[in-house]
Amino acid sequence: MRFGLRRLVLEQVKAANEMFDSSTQARLQELFRRENRSFLQYINQASPWASPADRPLVEKIRQLATEEMAALEKLAEWLESKHVSLPYLGAFPTTFTNYNFVDIRKLLKPLVAEQRKELADLEADAKSLADDVARKRVEVIVEMNRKHLGDMELLGQPLAA
Repeated sequence: MRFGLRRLVLEQVKAANEMFDSSTQARLQELFRRENRSFLQYINQASPWASPADRPLVEKIRQLATEEMAALEKLAEWLESKHVSLPYLGAFPTTFTNYNFVDIRKLLKPLVAEQRKELADLEADAKSLADDVARKRVEVIVEMNRKHLGDMELLGQPLAA
């Protein structure tokens, strides 16, 4: 019995040492909430209008959103393994409702603008994290968002004649 109690205490001490300080936890929780409520995620759930010729464009945007959501799910699993509770996500910003049932081509410019803003926020988050492991986790999401921004910018270019 005594050995079991000692092991339990050692496991609790080890788990406590693996937890983050409160400012790191708060930043990671806010990042998780913000990225789950991004414009890209909203567009993925909305119904943008697309002509038959633009349906591949909608599918590409949905693919980007799915990749980002998969990265956020990995972040969620990691946060939970570190005993960091996931935040309440809340609703999407109400300004996003202005883009319901809008032509997909008209969504590209605001989508790129929002992606740039979100990337800047993510980069600031990564720089502010003192914990190396947490920073590396966020940097993975930063790099993916940087790639997705480039993809979105290419999608917005005029089609070759």
